[in-house]
Parts: sequence; C-alpha cells; structure tokens
Amino acid sequence: MNNKFKEDSTNKEKDKPSNRRSFFTGWISTLAKMGLGESLLRLGTNLFSVLAIVVVIILARSYYGQAQGPAGVQEQVENPEGSETVSIESISAVDVAINEGISRSAQIHTNIPSRPRDEMSTYIVQDGDTV
Repeated sequence: MNNKFKEDSTNKEKDKPSNRRSFFTGWISTLAKMGLGESLLRLGTNLFSVLAIVVVIILARSYYGQAQGPAGVQEQVENPEGSETVSIESISAVDVAINEGISRSAQIHTNIPSRPRDEMSTYIVQDGDTV
C-alpha cells in the first residue's frame, strides 16, 4: 500500500481553525487559573439574582402604576337639592342573639378518663372495629 499523500491545499494557514479568544474569555481564564473561578461564579450568581429582582420590582411598579381605580367606582355628583339625613335612633335595633358556631369558652374538665401515662395498654383488634 502506498502511504504517500499529496496535499491539495497550498495555503495551510487558511485551513487551520482560529484559536483567537476574546478579551473577556482570556480574562475569565486567567482568573480561573489564579483560583478565583468559584468566587467569580458566586459573585456573578449573586449579581444576576439582585439584578433580576430589581427588574421584576421595576416591571411590577410600572404595571401596577398604570392601573386606575376600581371599575365600579364613579365620581359622586352633588345633588343641588341636598341629601336627606337619617338619624340613628330612627332605625330599630335587631335583637338577635349570636350563638352560631363553636363556643370558644375554656372548659376545665374533659371527658378523657384519667389513666397512667407511662404504662402501655394492649388492645386486640376485633372484627367490626373502625377508626
């Protein structure tokens, strides 16, 4: 077998991939080689978090700042005739006792029988037992 290959390309520099790095990439690589990679990552993460929070606050303020009053509220128009005043004595008081719901009074006595708290009791489950 013949292992002699002839290159077709005359410009070898054109065929090589470019190894040029940007200034920012070189700077980050230098900091990582100095042992500051993890610290730089933490700093960048914290800065990004604070920046994201600030952006959210600004967007929320602009969104809610554009909101107007409630839709059902209308401007009150003054009546040239005046309005009638109602005295509180003219309305009869409702005499209904409010005793709905659970009573929240403290009860000293409970219906739990007193038994020793440090002894174990054994119970055998029988047919028909429910929780």
